[in-house]
Parts: sequence; structure tokens; C-alpha cells
Amino acid sequence: LVGFDAFEKVIDTLGGVEVTLTEEEAIYLQTHNYISNPAYRNVVAGKQIFNGNQTLGYCRVRYVPNINGTANDFGRTERQRIVLTKIFEKYKDNNILSLLSIFNDCLPRVETDISKQDIQDLLANVVENKITNMESFRIPVSGSFDDEAKVGGSYVILVLNWQDNIDQLHEKIFGPKE
Repeated sequence: LVGFDAFEKVIDTLGGVEVTLTEEEAIYLQTHNYISNPAYRNVVAGKQIFNGNQTLGYCRVRYVPNINGTANDFGRTERQRIVLTKIFEKYKDNNILSLLSIFNDCLPRVETDISKQDIQDLLANVVENKITNMESFRIPVSGSFDDEAKVGGSYVILVLNWQDNIDQLHEKIFGPKE
């Protein structure tokens, strides 16, 4: 668990995150209070390094499509996955000592039930096994739901094809059926 303030501080500790904005995202972030500090609303379309306050604002947007054309809550969670991937890409080639230093700077801002030692062991495992690629996966999968359904005046996600979700998740975890 990471609160808003801690999230900003972690991103700042990491030296920021590279983000690529569309024109629509840039205008939205310039004109709304998702970036809570008005001094940091100077974002532009294209690639740039965001500080913690800017990154938090970017991760919270759901009312305009992201760079992949995804809007609503799925666009917001996709932005969050984009940020996590960018952080991974930035640090994936660091040595274990460098990563442990970063880890020790960031861990006090994170609430978790995983022990510090277990996280250090996992980090060492990633480095030892040269894991340099990270994938993400969203449920419900595209094409299997209706996100325009309403219940009591509120939008809800209506999953239309549970089996497709089950099959794709199974394949993601265990690989293709033989």
C-alpha cells in the first residue's frame, strides 16, 4: 500500500519517470487539478521526465484517452501499468547493490506484509536470473465486457464472456494449451 504523498516521494527518490503524453492528456493535466501543485502543470505533449507530483496526477486521470487510446478506469489503470513498466525499465540493468540502496530508500514509504528479507531475496533472484522484462495483464480482457452498462445511474462493468477471461488468464499463467 502506498498513499499519495508516499507515492510522490518514491517517484522523486527514483529521479522521476519518463512519460509520453498525447496533446489531449497534456491539455487536461494543464487545466485540471490532478497535478496538485500548479507550478508543475507545465506539461506538454510528447516525452518528458515527470516528478512525483506530475506522475501521481498522470496516474489518476481517467476522463481522457491515454497514449494507447484507452479512456475511463481502464485508461487510468493502464497509465499506472505504464509507470510501473517505465520504472522497471529504468532500473532493470542496475546491479544488486544499487537496487538494494534504492529499495532501502523506498521501502519505509510502503506498507506491506512481505518481510524486508523476502523482498531482498526476490530482488536478488531477479538480478541473478537476469529478469529484464516485465509483463502486465488486465482482467477483464478486451472484447469480453461492456463498460457502458448502468445500474442505478452509475456505470458498471458488465462481463459478457467469463470463459474468455478464464481461458486467457489460464494461458497467461500456464502458457498455450497443447
